[in-house]
Amino acid sequence: MLAGPRAGTLSDRVGRKRIIVAASACLAIVMLATTSLAVSMWVTYGLFFVVMGLFTARATPFQTLLTEMVASDKRGSFLNLTLGMGQIGSGLGGGLAGVAYASVGYGGTTLSAAAAMIIIGILVWVFLPETTQQTRDGSVVLTPERRTKSGEK
Repeated sequence: MLAGPRAGTLSDRVGRKRIIVAASACLAIVMLATTSLAVSMWVTYGLFFVVMGLFTARATPFQTLLTEMVASDKRGSFLNLTLGMGQIGSGLGGGLAGVAYASVGYGGTTLSAAAAMIIIGILVWVFLPETTQQTRDGSVVLTPERRTKSGEK
């Protein structure tokens, strides 16, 4: 609730991909640090607050990026597919996390979660286009990739 609007505004200013990658990198750092920082219930609550803020800071620009990548007449079905795949991923990830915890413990799971955040950041940076560019006066201009996909000029 606190991070989403701020992340959205910042992503409008500096680019969606940059915010997604930065939030993923910060998540990796926080996840790695959790193993040694989670020494009490109150510290763990604070870490959870930071992690959820970073997840939201990543999710808000990512959702906007996905919305901008798809033509308006296909946006609803694409976003529903994205949501469904996210739910499947959450379920499988939770199951795999349980197996990983039983196999390698808390340190191993935080390490693998941090690695996953880095991989996600790399995938976003390499494979997803930036959809908008901000001009000096603050107006948004569609990038060439976006104009080609939507047919807009």
